[in-house]
Amino acid sequence: MATVLPPPSKRQRREALERTQVQQDATPAAILAGSFKARFVDKDGNQLADTIEVPLADATEKNVSLLLNTLLQREREEFTPYRFRIQLPNSDIVIDNYPSPSEFLEVLRKHGIENPFETTITLSAEPQAVFKVQAVTRMAHRIPGHGQPILAAQFSPKSGSLLATGSGGMDKTLRLFDPSTGQAIGKPFTGHSKWITSMSWQPFHLWRDDNPRIASASKDGTIRLWLTNSGTIEHVRVWNAVDGTLRHKLESHVHWVNSLSLSSDAVLRTGFYDHTKKIPESMDDQRAKAKERFEKAAKHQGKIVERIISASDDCTMYLWDPESHGTKPLARLLGHQKGVNHCVFSPDGNYIASCGFDNQVKVWDRDGKFLATLRGHVAPVFQCSFSADSRLLVTCSRDTTLKIWNMRTFKLQGDLPGHDDEVYAVDWSPDGSVVGSGGKDKAVRIWRN
Repeated sequence: MATVLPPPSKRQRREALERTQVQQDATPAAILAGSFKARFVDKDGNQLADTIEVPLADATEKNVSLLLNTLLQREREEFTPYRFRIQLPNSDIVIDNYPSPSEFLEVLRKHGIENPFETTITLSAEPQAVFKVQAVTRMAHRIPGHGQPILAAQFSPKSGSLLATGSGGMDKTLRLFDPSTGQAIGKPFTGHSKWITSMSWQPFHLWRDDNPRIASASKDGTIRLWLTNSGTIEHVRVWNAVDGTLRHKLESHVHWVNSLSLSSDAVLRTGFYDHTKKIPESMDDQRAKAKERFEKAAKHQGKIVERIISASDDCTMYLWDPESHGTKPLARLLGHQKGVNHCVFSPDGNYIASCGFDNQVKVWDRDGKFLATLRGHVAPVFQCSFSADSRLLVTCSRDTTLKIWNMRTFKLQGDLPGHDDEVYAVDWSPDGSVVGSGGKDKAVRIWRN
């Protein structure tokens, strides 16, 4: 006996009627039937492979990345993911965000390319990290130790086996912690007469032994260089890390400078350590690999190029290249409505992140072009730090929270409450496993996924 279906409901009949009244868009299938010619170049403009036709229907960024790896004759296990920027022919315009196949032709025509099928499109290929850092989601340790608010925090080079923190007010000390156990290491480093505002570890390839140095800057107007094994001071008021001389004086800001970041900061901090976790046996081999990684990351057209980004209370940032352009800035970055507290380059060098008293976090490309505003904090944002793969950004704020942002979508990925007061300092470990933070509640917090 045949089964008799029940009659459609009123809602089903209404939806069916609406579908018959809506004109169906049949254009995407026709548009995606064509192909375009792709020319691949590296960041220096050097051609990577032969020009090839790419079917539009398959022209997702992932597929184009696989195609380039195939053209470079790489084995499957050696494939490198790429991010692509579109360089328009006969123009200085660069499209930063690679469009989906259905949007590809529309984007090109919007920029004056009427017949993309007869045009060679240059795709600038930027290697991405082959590993993925997971967003931290929970607090693993709450570590007391400082007697005043914590103003600065930074993990040591290599895998981030140590976390250094500096405090303000009457405390004025620098302390070391083991992030895996949450225990303080040794005694506090004392010597500054006022609060510590920032710190930086010695690059690994410059370590002379297993006793790294760390520099701390203070409101007392000095920079002190410490031996971490003993806490003794080696130098004060250091300018050049080698001979103490002044190399350049960069003047453009009209108010005090709150933050400086070097484009090679990440590779200097990680030393020989990378996602493979293969550790050279001897200290000499470790230093050699650290130097090799630094030169590979910093070289541009055959020479070492390091850029500096500066952030100020004048609501602006400046991008500098002191070695090539001397004291003339490359770009002035505008957009913050109040003072800019902190700025930092991403490990891959493709992004600059900044945060300020306007409650906002902003993202820029490596040349200072504005990309996005990240809104979510409800009070001033004090610091930000990228994950080792440059895919995530963590920020800390007066609103007592840390927030995790996705750099592909520029959307909020996670919210981390847990501090009892304003959060002044945050850092992501070089191996991507933990985040350290500190603030007005005087306790260091370690976060894990």
